[in-house]
Amino acid sequence: MEDAIPMKAQGWMILTRRIALFFVVLAAANEIVWRNFSDGTWLTFKAVGLTVAMFAFLLTQAKVLERYGLPKDDAPKA
Repeated sequence: MEDAIPMKAQGWMILTRRIALFFVVLAAANEIVWRNFSDGTWLTFKAVGLTVAMFAFLLTQAKVLERYGLPKDDAPKA
């Protein structure tokens, strides 16, 4: 990913922690919906709800990319 989105190491650490926490929250939400609602509701949650949540989460991380992003010419070379 570093080649596609050049960022400072601190930015990658922040983004990694947020993504990990986000997936833990999604897993908990999935368990709650799976255990307490009908199969149809759970399927809709999985197909629509999680997709929308992922896009919304990624859009909210734009500030991290903006703040810690490196210009293409300053990107570390592999």
